[in-house]
Amino acid sequence: MCRKGGHILEFFVLGVLTWRAFQGEGYDGKRLWLQSLALVLAVAMTDEFHQSFVPSRTSSIVDVGYDLIGGITAVVLLSRFRNETRTLYSHSIL
Repeated sequence: MCRKGGHILEFFVLGVLTWRAFQGEGYDGKRLWLQSLALVLAVAMTDEFHQSFVPSRTSSIVDVGYDLIGGITAVVLLSRFRNETRTLYSHSIL
């Protein structure tokens, strides 16, 4: 159970990060939601594909489902509580 929670937590964080990244690109609404989840799904699938080649690990499509639960939870929470008046400013380090 703890390992499955790890899958959910890791991909929750990935969902938050992809949401933030695509939000900076100017996506909004459904497109932001779909782009974030598409990237989470792609990473989850490639992670399981990679695990199929590692002798000490096993790959499972069920793990992709747990990964998606984490990513979907992040995207749903962020889309529900998003603040439309907040502006993200980019600061140059130079």
